[in-house]
Parts: sequence; structure tokens; C-alpha cells
Amino acid sequence: MKASQPRVLHRAVLMDPLTHAELDVALVARMPGPASYTGEDVVELSCHGNPVLLGQVVRLLVASGARLAEPGEFTRRAYLNGRLDLVQVEAVAELIGARTERAVRLAARQLRGALSGEVTTVRDRLIDLVAGLEVALDFAEEEIGMSRCEALKGARDLMASLARLVSDARHGRAVQDGLSVMLAGAPNVGKSSMLNALLGTERAIVSATPGTTRDLVEGAVVMRGVPVRVIDGAGLGTPRDAIDAEGMRRARQALAESDLVVVVLDMSRAISPADDEILALTARSQRLVVANKSDLPSPWDHGVAADCACSALTGAGVAEVAERLTRWVDTRTTIDGDEGGIVASLRVLERLVGK
Repeated sequence: MKASQPRVLHRAVLMDPLTHAELDVALVARMPGPASYTGEDVVELSCHGNPVLLGQVVRLLVASGARLAEPGEFTRRAYLNGRLDLVQVEAVAELIGARTERAVRLAARQLRGALSGEVTTVRDRLIDLVAGLEVALDFAEEEIGMSRCEALKGARDLMASLARLVSDARHGRAVQDGLSVMLAGAPNVGKSSMLNALLGTERAIVSATPGTTRDLVEGAVVMRGVPVRVIDGAGLGTPRDAIDAEGMRRARQALAESDLVVVVLDMSRAISPADDEILALTARSQRLVVANKSDLPSPWDHGVAADCACSALTGAGVAEVAERLTRWVDTRTTIDGDEGGIVASLRVLERLVGK
């Protein structure tokens, strides 16, 4: 390998050193440091993807004196050797954990140094601002350096850049982590049917008997490249027993932790005290009020405020509900096009907002 041309793939026959049996025809590349992923001398071996074969090759390499890498060791070495900065190291984890193509694109931008470049630009501007102020203070009588108006404008521009960076980072975080939507409503308003309709599968048991759903039931959909958890829980109202009460407690907790609440009302019956309580409970939350059972006669008048109506049973109007959810996802994840987006770790976000 030492005599082989570096950074060129070479065909190699892998053999068991004891039996001389051929194992595979592989591709081998020698990557001398420091121009390698880790900054060290590296040999990259590409075998065919059979798990049995790969396991055999690894066992033979270990038997010959190599050792298995620790989790994240190659990236750690790249960081210690200056090939990646800490933000790029975190981007590797984001890239591995990405659940959608959009999350992959954002993590790849961060790995290429997009966020590091933004932070460096802000830091350089801040250094220039401080330097200009120091010169103005040290040589106040000579009127050189930065004026008060220039300093204020520079500070405002910096704050605006940081605010945009934080906003983009939060939106990117939502793309990476996903969003949660809680279906809330009184018993038997059709939340389970709504869950199944939105997911396009029979995820929850549907019954005409109130209180069928007691534990949390959830499924996931992808909207605009963002994973969205849709959660159904016990209908909120007066509990009939201890199990009912525990189900409602869990539903309220999930409601409080969700990014959006979809309040489901039954438009085939008059608004109940339980409906009024749920509407009051979610008044300050991000919510979407959906009138379900539009296929049935309704006693409602125009005084009932719902954002849209549908029949989860027949599917009529469900597309509009999904479209409204998609528009909400856009408001939480729009980043002026993913070409300018970033995805920052929680550590970076805390540093940006000064926590």
C-alpha cells in the first residue's frame, strides 16, 4: 500500500492469511494525512455489503493487530487534528440522525461550514465595532475612529444579524427534531378517526362508545420535509373512573408539551361545557379548531368559530385540514429556502441567545 498512488481506488483481492482463501474483491485507497478526514494516515477499504463478509473481514483485521474504533472516534480525531470545528462535529451527528431529506440537506450545509461561517462573520464584525469604539475613546480629541451614530448603527445591525441567525437556527432545529400536533377534544368527537384520516392508516381504534381511547396513541407523517408526530389521547371531560382520570391527565400533559393543538369539535351536536372548557384551555396555544362530522346534520349557527370543517369518517374536508397543518409547518420551518438554512444544536442555540 505504501507504494500505491494516494487518493486513487485500487482493486485488491482480500484473502484469509491462514487459509489463503479468497474473501472478496474490494477497492482500497490510501489517504495520507493531513489531507484525510481525520488528518492522519488512513486506508479506506470498500467491500461488498454482505454483513457476514464484512464481519469476517473485520475479525481478520482485528486478529492482525487492528482494533475496533470507539463510537465517534474518527470524528473526534478529525476535531483534535483541526479538520473539523466543534459545530461541524455536531453536524455529523445531525446528519446521521436526520429523518428526512430536508434535514439531511441542512445538516450537510452545517458540515460544510455554513453555521461556522455565519458565526465567524458576526464575530469579525463585533471585533471591528469594538476596535472602532476603542480608537474613538482613546483619541477623542482627534475625531478619529467610530462616531456614536456609526457605533449605534453597527450594534443594531449586529443584533439584527444575530436575531436572524437564532431564528434560522430554531427553524432548522424544528426540521431536524420534528414537530408535534395534539388532537384534543371531548369524548366521542372523532379524534381517533381524525388521527387515522391524517395518517392514512388505521392507527387508532374507532368506536361509537365514548372513552375508547385512554392512553396516548400517535403516528408520524412528513410535511414539507418535516417529521410531524400526530398524537391522540383521552377525550377531556368528567372522568368516569381512575383509569379515565389518568388518561385525561396524560392527554393534558401531552397538550401542554405539543407544538400545535388541533381542537376537534362535533358539529352534529351543540357546543357542550366540555367543548367550552377545551377552547378556553387552548385559547393561548397555537391551535387549529376543526369541526368534525360535517356529513351529519348540524345544529350549529354562525356563532361557532371553527377554522375548517371536515368528516374524518368519509374523508370530506380532510385535505383542507392537512393543508392548514402544512401551512403551519411552513411558519415554523421556513428558512428563506434551505439554501440559506442552518441547523444548530441546542448547545449552539443556548450560546446564541446568551443562556
